[in-house]
Amino acid sequence: FPKEEDIRKQWLAFCGINEHVLNTVTKLCANHFREEDMIKKVKRSYIKPNTVPSIYRKKTKRSLQFDSFNNKIYSKKKKEYIATDGVNVDCNILIKAQRAIKIARDTIARQRRKIKTLQQCRNRLVTRITTLKSLVKHLEQKNLLTELAVEHLMTEIPDIMNEILKRKKGSKKKYAPELRSFALTLNFYSSKAYNYVRKKFRNLLPESSTIHKWYSVLNGRPGFTNEVLHTLKCKVRKMEDPIFCNLVIDEIGIREQIEYDGNRYYGYVDLGVNSNTTNVDNPLPARNALVFMLVALNNHWKVPLGYFLINLLDGKERASLLEKSLELIHEAGVILHSLTFDGNRVNITMCTNLGANFHVGYILNPITKEKIFCFLDPCHAIKLVRNTLGDKLILRYNEKQIYWANIVSLQNLQETEGLKAATKLTKKHIIALFCLMFNDAFDLLKVRTKFNKKKCKMALTNDNFNELKSYAVNILEYIKQLGTSTESILVSQRNTGFLGFIICLTNMFDLFNILKEKGLTYLLTYKLNQDHLETFFGALRSRGGFNDNPSSKQFETSYKRLLVRHEIEASDKGNCLINDVQILYVSSEKKEAMACSQKWMM
Repeated sequence: FPKEEDIRKQWLAFCGINEHVLNTVTKLCANHFREEDMIKKVKRSYIKPNTVPSIYRKKTKRSLQFDSFNNKIYSKKKKEYIATDGVNVDCNILIKAQRAIKIARDTIARQRRKIKTLQQCRNRLVTRITTLKSLVKHLEQKNLLTELAVEHLMTEIPDIMNEILKRKKGSKKKYAPELRSFALTLNFYSSKAYNYVRKKFRNLLPESSTIHKWYSVLNGRPGFTNEVLHTLKCKVRKMEDPIFCNLVIDEIGIREQIEYDGNRYYGYVDLGVNSNTTNVDNPLPARNALVFMLVALNNHWKVPLGYFLINLLDGKERASLLEKSLELIHEAGVILHSLTFDGNRVNITMCTNLGANFHVGYILNPITKEKIFCFLDPCHAIKLVRNTLGDKLILRYNEKQIYWANIVSLQNLQETEGLKAATKLTKKHIIALFCLMFNDAFDLLKVRTKFNKKKCKMALTNDNFNELKSYAVNILEYIKQLGTSTESILVSQRNTGFLGFIICLTNMFDLFNILKEKGLTYLLTYKLNQDHLETFFGALRSRGGFNDNPSSKQFETSYKRLLVRHEIEASDKGNCLINDVQILYVSSEKKEAMACSQKWMM
């Protein structure tokens, strides 16, 4: 069969077979080609280039037809035979019957051989699955795989075994997605374990060089990742509906370690503009990686736009990076009207430099001049509220006191009794009202499903918009009346968490009003949280046994591998719930005709 993809597809369509049926010795008879398509030589003939078979010869099937000589129904009584001297026997009927019996016996024998072959395949599959599971357990005992890695790989084993059995050694066809995903996952956790498994399964898994080739399609250096932006553009072109996204910004701590691999240095501050640190007299070591991530609001994926290795980055410099990211997102065709970050002061300064503050909770897109609403991560905001009450010990609401000691006493009671106390607190208890208000505010900002029995956990739609907004206004009025013994909580030094809830509860309704006019039917506020980026950080740390502080080189390697199709998950011991939102992976089938080594200039 020809190697050219177009001609090969025409041959397969003519024969009525699929790609996986072919092997290295599959051939097509010359009787299916016309004489003018052949080049005749002395000893043999050849097919002209780019020739497609055109003569279809139907197979002749052997069949027997029995003529009905009469329609008479014979009785069950035994016939009486009369001996005579004459002979009158129809030999033609006996020949046809013998021939039919022979064909039936051949068919039965052929089906029995087929059943036996299928049973052998099934037994081999069961044996292979048992062997692979025991092999993965053996790798765990040898400390080549972590417990979480073993759990993830075990779930993939049934899917990949069919692909391993179908695939013959030396086959040139593409690896199936299940087999590719298993190989990338195992290689991500441990290259030694991957080589061991590959050797045990007679090299049916891809070579390590093949996996490196899949990764080489990505540049992966600090800065905005060009391949991700190109993938976003392709995604927008393929989608019939517009794509709405939320931009999440956060940092991950990295180890201050300088490394040299023979080509370049790793570990210095790098904003993606000029990674050649030899041109700087005193380069600073990087302490954090600032990551930008897009989360789809009306789809089920997320993708990191890029990252920057930083030491100390002030609000003005972060604002410059944010403006550049907004320009690139607009060029990709993605609709963006929201931004999420934690309550770090430098992030608030970043938004202040772009025109936002605690009274104006949005910035303007530098290209379209449309509103981009700012959201403080509710998990971080609720921690700030808790810490404020724990440090102040007493807050006031309508001249009534909210005591932190009440919460401490309740926790001590639960610990001493060894169970959760079913305390019957009502709204008359001032501490209960405080907990109820912030609990419902947190639920409004963490909606994960479209439908729920509880009002505060329902997705925001046109039907419940007025009801939820009315309840949110009650929560806002409650927060505004909180204070210390001397001043309002909103003007104190510990106001970030309280103002964060006010901004988020206000902006979520304004955001939905804009997005519903552009086609969004409901809003899951969980998409506006930092959990999606936190789980991405957890997956980054999982390489090498959950390293809390990877070096910059380890970070870059893991970053590239997570952008290729994988089944890596974060640890369930982290500070946020594991979500099933997948990373929008970058295809490694072929490199695009763009300069992957160049960074987007800021």
